[in-house]
Amino acid sequence: MVVMLISATRAVRVTLLPLWADHIGLTAQQNSLVFGVGAAVELVLVYPSGWVMDRYGRSWTAVPCIAVMAVGFLLVPLAGAIASFTLVSVLIAAGNGLGSGIVMTLGADNAPATGRAQFLGAWRLCGEIGNSGGPFLVAVVAAASLAASCLSVGTLAAAGSIWTAVWVGRLDRRRRETARRALAID
Repeated sequence: MVVMLISATRAVRVTLLPLWADHIGLTAQQNSLVFGVGAAVELVLVYPSGWVMDRYGRSWTAVPCIAVMAVGFLLVPLAGAIASFTLVSVLIAAGNGLGSGIVMTLGADNAPATGRAQFLGAWRLCGEIGNSGGPFLVAVVAAASLAASCLSVGTLAAAGSIWTAVWVGRLDRRRRETARRALAID
């Protein structure tokens, strides 16, 4: 569920934000500039997020990734001009940047020794279901209202951040315990 939720939330940003930019009347050039600024923020966060993930645990990046994007999506309906839209887009990009590499890292962490390839294939499939399902949710809800789509995605991501905290927190505790045992044996 976590991999589907993270993947869906990340995929929605490239669907919902351009729709909102068009909704508020931004030109294609303005929209491209906003996305370029967001991409720069994501890129800046790639290395630090990996460092934090390896040093402190996966939950330190997975939970903020989805929680920050949730807040961003909940704020999108308030963005009525280029300045506010840029701020919201950068917030969502920061959340996405915080989660750089988290999906496949969690997959590798959970893959059993026996059947690793099959597990990772299924893990990837779950991620792809999220990649397809998130934009589908936007399309279905946007038929009623684009703002409702933003609020739906934000609400689901906020609830998902709680589930992510529980699930990835358990994984982090298990990883720490395994590392302690390995040190005790050595």
